[in-house]
Amino acid sequence: MTTRVQMIIETLRDHPDQLFTARQLAELFIERYPNDLEEKRNNPRYETIEDLIGQLAAEVGG
Repeated sequence: MTTRVQMIIETLRDHPDQLFTARQLAELFIERYPNDLEEKRNNPRYETIEDLIGQLAAEVGG
């Protein structure tokens, strides 16, 4: 299981010349780490993908 901190580090390392918002990072995490986020995705609190992106963005920004 990849931690959120590892996701941030790996994503930024793989895109050294890009700047990202927390939301953009959240969207990339869903693409890059689908298995790691499967449990969170299946959580009934996140009824839509937008809910999940919002939660991940809050975790990145927090």
